[in-house]
Amino acid sequence: MVSIIIPVKNEGALIQNTVNSIRQAPNKTPYEIIVIDDNSTDSCCDPLQPLAAAGQLTLTKAPPNNQTPPRNLGATLARGEILVFCDAHLLVPPGWIDQLTEPLRAGIVDAISPAIAPHNAPERAGYGQTWQSDLTVRWLDHPGRLAPVPLLPGG
Repeated sequence: MVSIIIPVKNEGALIQNTVNSIRQAPNKTPYEIIVIDDNSTDSCCDPLQPLAAAGQLTLTKAPPNNQTPPRNLGATLARGEILVFCDAHLLVPPGWIDQLTEPLRAGIVDAISPAIAPHNAPERAGYGQTWQSDLTVRWLDHPGRLAPVPLLPGG
């Protein structure tokens, strides 16, 4: 099983869109969704309450002044053997969990990241990152295959 961990802070309707996108994307791999509300003040997680009550996702509020980052809190709640950390404002394609986890299950890689692009500009997708000489980060172009990268994006 895969545990999809989504930290949330004041994401408005985006978190509901993300959860809907994940739930509607066909995958063969079983998964659970864990949403960690990092003390949002915009009630963004309220629409997820019915799913949580029905056991279709785990919704947990991080303690106030939490010293443990929400991603770590989500990892402690995870039941899956593979942890997938997602932002609260993304859309996923069909089969994304299967494609993302296949190299992990095959033992080809120890960590993996998909291409990442803005919603309104998918042609600007980045495929991992590297450091430049001035220590700024630069996104890498599509390598055409599974390839090692110096930095995996994410929080």
